[in-house]
Amino acid sequence: EIDLVDKTPKSIRATLVIQYTEEYYYKKISTINDKIEFIEKFPNSKYSSNIKTEIEQYYYDDATNKESYEKYLELYPTGKYIEEIKRKSNEVNSEIDEAYFEEANDGPGYELYIKKFPNGKHIEEVKTKYQKYLSDLEDKFYKNANTIEKMEEYVIQFPEGKNVEEMKDKIEEYYYRMTTTYGGKEEYLKRYPKGKYATKVMAKIEVAKSKMSEEDIEEKENYNKVESKIVDGLEINSIQLVGTLVSNDKGWE
Repeated sequence: EIDLVDKTPKSIRATLVIQYTEEYYYKKISTINDKIEFIEKFPNSKYSSNIKTEIEQYYYDDATNKESYEKYLELYPTGKYIEEIKRKSNEVNSEIDEAYFEEANDGPGYELYIKKFPNGKHIEEVKTKYQKYLSDLEDKFYKNANTIEKMEEYVIQFPEGKNVEEMKDKIEEYYYRMTTTYGGKEEYLKRYPKGKYATKVMAKIEVAKSKMSEEDIEEKENYNKVESKIVDGLEINSIQLVGTLVSNDKGWE
């Protein structure tokens, strides 16, 4: 820095750059990481060939399990020990395949084997068992679907199930049977605006509206704006509330 008034130096800044040589780094080598660093810095060094051989030897000596076999195969696809490492890797993978297969005796086990070994030697057998498992599970859900909650659960769990269309029809039939109240009619149309009973239900709503007084209509609309109410300590939604009041007090159809 120079003072602009008297032109005298106020301070001097200096940077000392030390350029380490190839020989320095070579003599400094003591670990595998040092060897890798040297090759990165001096790929064309006169020492490169020997050091690369030593690095490969290190990865070969270290190859004692699945992960280290895969590491060697990744780094040296045409390496000196490639055939030996491939053989060892295949042997280990076969052992692991067998272990997963032996544990594949339920749904999660089948799924895990198929995910881990899409080309495994037992893949077709496991797929067959898994399909039977799913079929038996679907049958169980289907036979137990005797409430609206269970019917809807079946459709969620088996969207492409062999009985899914039948179950969807049953669910729609259920909601149609609930159209004995005004709230039930609205719920049906909310769920099935183009359902097979939609025209009929809309007509019933028109009939119900024609029977209402203006005061009745206003009261119904106010109830429909309520998201939930607490009645006698029980939480019910607006549709249930309207349906109950209509059915008990007004006689709307």
